[in-house]
Amino acid sequence: LLYAFDEEGRVTLRRGRAIEMTNTGADDAIGQPLADRFPESPEVAEGVATVLAGETARWEFRVGGRLLDTTVIPVRGTRGEVEGGIGVSVDITDRAEADANRTQSDALFAAASHADATIWSFDADRRMTLHVGAPLEALGVGQGWNVGEDMADVYADYPVVVEAIGGVLQGERTEWSVTIDGRTFESVVSPMLDSRGAV
Repeated sequence: LLYAFDEEGRVTLRRGRAIEMTNTGADDAIGQPLADRFPESPEVAEGVATVLAGETARWEFRVGGRLLDTTVIPVRGTRGEVEGGIGVSVDITDRAEADANRTQSDALFAAASHADATIWSFDADRRMTLHVGAPLEALGVGQGWNVGEDMADVYADYPVVVEAIGGVLQGERTEWSVTIDGRTFESVVSPMLDSRGAV
């Protein structure tokens, strides 16, 4: 999203696919204070004020459930006076969610490595995305076992697991018990939902 505003903070230019997130047309905001367009995001008003004071500003804010990373620089006249600002907002939602998931995985790994439990997750295609825990070492398979593999294939000999995974992907919380190489595992799995409520 590319946009510009004048010395009073009023929008003079607004272009880009991200406009669709606001459910408005490209020219709907022209002439209006940029800060007034996002009253729920005070960082926008603060950023505009910073730019009009002659400094570059950067902030993040959400629009339509998406996270935008914004950088705006002052626009100066021939005598160096600030005449407004021009900036760009980039959708970083997917990157931010990936960073959050990675941080969560690191924390889970630390917890599971010191407990007699395994922590694991899988995506909507049934592929294992995380598998850590002390029991994996006892089984001789190591941390990260089965990551990237289809769980229906990995647990083909354990129909209770395959059936439970199907239930989770339908949005159900499931519990089951299974014995692997002499060790019995009791599992509790809840579906993870994205910002749209999909598993």
